[in-house]
Amino acid sequence: MSRILLLPDAPRPLVFAHRGLSLRAPENTMAAFRLALAEGVRGIELDVRLSADNRPVVIHDRRTGRVAPGQGRSPSGFSVESTPWPVLSRLDIGLWRGERWRGERIPLLDEVFEEADGTAYFDIELKSPTIRAIPLAEAVLRSIASAKKGGAIARRCIVSCFNPFTLAYFKAAAPRIPTAIIWSREFEVPVFLRRGEGRWLGKVDCLKPERSLVDQARARRWKARGWPFLAWTVDSPAEAGRLARLGCDGFISNEADRLVSGKR
Repeated sequence: MSRILLLPDAPRPLVFAHRGLSLRAPENTMAAFRLALAEGVRGIELDVRLSADNRPVVIHDRRTGRVAPGQGRSPSGFSVESTPWPVLSRLDIGLWRGERWRGERIPLLDEVFEEADGTAYFDIELKSPTIRAIPLAEAVLRSIASAKKGGAIARRCIVSCFNPFTLAYFKAAAPRIPTAIIWSREFEVPVFLRRGEGRWLGKVDCLKPERSLVDQARARRWKARGWPFLAWTVDSPAEAGRLARLGCDGFISNEADRLVSGKR
């Protein structure tokens, strides 16, 4: 199987700010993305879910309670997939990180693309219950195609997911955009996918294992078979160095600014 090259114009190793610079600003907000770019981090990792009215919204959790406490009918907040965008757009997802961030809102994927400069590249993680996986993939494709820099955006995106069936659909619909299968040994991941078996089901271009699963034997095997791989979540420069020596193509990091600057 021929694989799409992984962001060939971006320097190696690829460094993605996990949900933006989420240790310094509220995760998955425009503030976190702007801060990453301002600190010289060109890679942005973000999570996308589908609102009830089919808008691709940038948020990690299935419910809003953690990042918008007290702003819903219950402590767990609103279900993203059951709530229309006009309601989600009014939630303050910055205040939980401090008064400085009051007023930060859930962004649409379209808004992130619109603001990003021409050097930014993206790892878009699709997060959805199986029943809405295809509509989410379609919505993300529409956002990529309709961006003002549509062609350029498509060349600067990786689309990743834990669900290989979602990736298989996405790959069939957009064969020129590279896709990555995510996996770990966490209980949420089905047993039959805990060794990255989703690579075959999803017809993906790239592997995205949890960092503890990357060792010399696996890395050598992946490279011998032509698989590029990204590791998550990598915050230590020493760990980044270990992975780079094994041939890792890049990292998703909570401290991407440290990795880019070389600070210890």
